[in-house]
Amino acid sequence: MDKYPSINWFDAIIEPPTSEQIAQLRKHTGLSGDATANLLGLSGRQIISDYEKGIKNGKPFSPTKQTYTLWLLLTGQHPTLEILPRKSE
Repeated sequence: MDKYPSINWFDAIIEPPTSEQIAQLRKHTGLSGDATANLLGLSGRQIISDYEKGIKNGKPFSPTKQTYTLWLLLTGQHPTLEILPRKSE
């Protein structure tokens, strides 16, 4: 028997939404820009602000699919997956 059950990864990675929706997600979680950046292991709140504006250095800007998916997972917002604590062995 496998140690871990097989998982269907269909729809695990989520495309980032609009910049307005990103701002709504952050506000919904109650996290500041600094706290959100820290949660995601990013360099600071400026990158979160840029995500929310949808622009950086005059060019369209949004989180990668992987960063956005991690954000959803860590805040309990992912539509099909959730993070569960490991059981002690």
